[in-house]
Amino acid sequence: MLTGRVKQIIGDMAEAGGCQLSDTDWEILATPTSVVEAGGLTEAQTSRLDEVSARLGRGFFHLGAHGYEYVDSDQIKRKFGRTLRENYPEANETFLAFATSYWTFKLWVQELVASDDDVPISVDMLPAAEQLVASVFFPTPGPAKIDPSQREQTQREILAEYEVPIDVEAFIAGNPILIRDRQRSSSGCAGSVIGLAAIGVGSLSRFFR
Repeated sequence: MLTGRVKQIIGDMAEAGGCQLSDTDWEILATPTSVVEAGGLTEAQTSRLDEVSARLGRGFFHLGAHGYEYVDSDQIKRKFGRTLRENYPEANETFLAFATSYWTFKLWVQELVASDDDVPISVDMLPAAEQLVASVFFPTPGPAKIDPSQREQTQREILAEYEVPIDVEAFIAGNPILIRDRQRSSSGCAGSVIGLAAIGVGSLSRFFR
């Protein structure tokens, strides 16, 4: 069952994505993952789950533009040892609002997944969603680097696709991920370059599924 803060957040995401959840929707979202994997949803319920999931994805980006906090942002420093402003000194307020939303989302998801073995399907889908967003907007450092122009273009496409209420040019200009990508590229330290075609707007259109 979805209750308390979890239900509030999912409701906020759905509303921001343009969807008012019905009692039937909540029943579907609360279905244990094991039941869904065993084919326990009807075709109509599965279709509706996909529709709602897409709306939740849209809502994530809309909430992110306003710096929505899934957990208290103070937890970021407690977890990682630095605030986002300390970690991203190049960032402007537009980027920092979105980053605050993403990193608190990540911490919230970690808490949820660690709290239960057979979580509701609406919770089970969150880790993959977080990783998909991270791959485009907040990549983990590693030897393989994504071409900066591809990353910027993919970010622009996603923000446009979801009609995110954000100043895109300000977001790009104050985006330390892109700034650092360009610096590494210009210094000849880009490493092996990989593409983003497989994880662009097409993948995010089915954000949670």
